[in-house]
Amino acid sequence: MRDLSIVIVKALCAIFIVMSACHITIDITHVSNLFIPSIFMVLGYFFNTKYWNDTRGYLSKRLTSLYLPFFFGGTIFIVFHNVFSLLCLTTPDIWGWQETFQRLLNLGFGLYGYDPILSQPLWLLRCMFVSTLVFYFITLAINNFFRNWTSIRVIEISLLIVIGLTLWLLIFKLSLPLFPNGGYTELLSIIFFGFGSLYQTYEKYIKHRTFLSVISIAILIAIGTLSPVSMTENGTFLSFIGILIGGLSGFLVLHHLALVLAKSNKSAVRSLEYFGTSWIHIIIFYPLFFKIVGFFHVLFTDLSWKNLHLLPQARETSPAMSIIYFICGCIFPILCVWGWRKADAKYNLSLTNCAKYLIYGIVYLSKLIWKCIKIVGINIWNNIKSFFLSIIDIVKASNPKDE
Repeated sequence: MRDLSIVIVKALCAIFIVMSACHITIDITHVSNLFIPSIFMVLGYFFNTKYWNDTRGYLSKRLTSLYLPFFFGGTIFIVFHNVFSLLCLTTPDIWGWQETFQRLLNLGFGLYGYDPILSQPLWLLRCMFVSTLVFYFITLAINNFFRNWTSIRVIEISLLIVIGLTLWLLIFKLSLPLFPNGGYTELLSIIFFGFGSLYQTYEKYIKHRTFLSVISIAILIAIGTLSPVSMTENGTFLSFIGILIGGLSGFLVLHHLALVLAKSNKSAVRSLEYFGTSWIHIIIFYPLFFKIVGFFHVLFTDLSWKNLHLLPQARETSPAMSIIYFICGCIFPILCVWGWRKADAKYNLSLTNCAKYLIYGIVYLSKLIWKCIKIVGINIWNNIKSFFLSIIDIVKASNPKDE
């Protein structure tokens, strides 16, 4: 039951991430931002101290589950940036070979440089990857140094260290090098990862969940409307306190709702479970489907095509249109995943087979193109030949000697 509830929380997090980007209303966007930290708490919820004795296994798991989707998603939109740019789906600047390769290197080794429009949500995957590694190595170092400490004490001290570092940076207005936004977003992700790990231990002591959820909803509305905060803004002491309280309140609400839903066996719950297992695809690809919806938005309105890459914008998108963006941003990636899994079950779309199908497709397409060129070439040659033969016949027919 617990695992299903956390899968549902993943689904709800993905839904709120898309909702925050749709600009349905300003207040809804601000409240939705407070649910985004829940995704880091979900990661921390599954943190297992057994990996303190298996660093290689932990790194392998995080590389395959977080780094590879981050790099793959970023690479797609870097390689095809110029195509998307010409279609007005992203920024209008054209990248040369040097900038393209440099961005690929930055993406692979620096975790930045991805497309600023179509890959904007990749900051989530970057922070997930960073938070899982940093928190793991902090706890590993403390555990190795204080062998007699319990695992929960190690996690608590590690969390306090990160909170203390964050407060120190905020109070003295410092920033971490090599990180965008001075590392504030990454530090927040590590903190929520730690809270998620603690929640796994202490959730059995939580009573009166319904009452706590009502209080948490009130807190979310108050923060979202009176003092909006988010993980990506420049941090201050007050915004740090706000995002901590709002993020924890958001997770309490989502987990309570997920526990209630997990007890039923309705189709909506099964749909949320499918969303939860495919949440990472929603995060990576929803901006692309936003632009597809934006194409029709521009087509049937008086908006400029040059502004397509900016949609959906709060000032140019009505609430009804924003809801369409939201539905398509959630549903279309899932439909693509469903179609891919169906094809995989039928054609076994492993990496080797995909490469094989790609080669077969290129060969088949090349043969088809060659046949078309051959047919067109033969027709052109026959027409040219007939033309010159006709001229020769005319010349012969008008020969003065024959007259």
